[in-house]
Amino acid sequence: MRNIYGVATLLVLLGMVACGEKGNITGNISNAEGQMVVLEHLSFDQVNGLDSVAVEAGGGFSMNVPVATTGYHRLRVDKDNSIILILEPEDKITITGNAFDFYASYMVEGSTQSEELKRLDNYLRGAFEVQDSLTKVFRSFQGQGHPRLDSIGKVLDASFQEMNKNKRQFLVDFINDNEGKLVSLSAIEALSPEDDYDLYERVGDALNKTMPESEYVKGFQKRLAQMKAKAEAGKASEIGAMAPELAMSTPDGAPIKLSDFRGKYVLVDFWAAWCKPCR
Repeated sequence: MRNIYGVATLLVLLGMVACGEKGNITGNISNAEGQMVVLEHLSFDQVNGLDSVAVEAGGGFSMNVPVATTGYHRLRVDKDNSIILILEPEDKITITGNAFDFYASYMVEGSTQSEELKRLDNYLRGAFEVQDSLTKVFRSFQGQGHPRLDSIGKVLDASFQEMNKNKRQFLVDFINDNEGKLVSLSAIEALSPEDDYDLYERVGDALNKTMPESEYVKGFQKRLAQMKAKAEAGKASEIGAMAPELAMSTPDGAPIKLSDFRGKYVLVDFWAAWCKPCR
């Protein structure tokens, strides 16, 4: 998953778990007794630690971290064993899993967007594994110098293209099901902006209506503007497009513009002033 990537800063108040009081994030992680469970907030360009607690005997843990606005978070058991959550102010979530492979084994309840994020991740991870297997099969036949490699390649490529088609449809349906929700950002990142820019814009418009003050959304809107500018710049250089205006002075100091030669064939040669052979 590219980039979830993260998109914004969240105002979070750190809370202490009162004696006997159940926190808003609780769970049970087997094979983690005595380890520290750390909750972090993921912003656009930094990671902020929010709370950490030791896992009790039997795997239980509890945190009380008030959440002011919806945002991406990471819960980790150690440096390379973590999961991504989308926490909302009213969430009271329960997380279970096995510390030996927390990412693959975890389950989350009580957070609609975190549950949807897991559903998205499960699908994309499964699709990647199948596509990776197809690639390995082709390379195996290629390494053997199989006499029917071309035919095998066409069959595998057809399977690959069909999976891409199904993946795109899954992502479109997922975005439709979660319109205006932060988790839609994670889904759109799995699509190409070159092929699905209209869908990128639709996601941005929906989020701008539901979360206009979110820095995640503001960051995404900035990306959209950059994409649009890049696309427009690309169109300006296409064959048949109107050439951009060029204005300069002749060696005699007279002003001259490219548009002065409109309707005529013009050869424009760009060169470096320090390059004598170019001149």
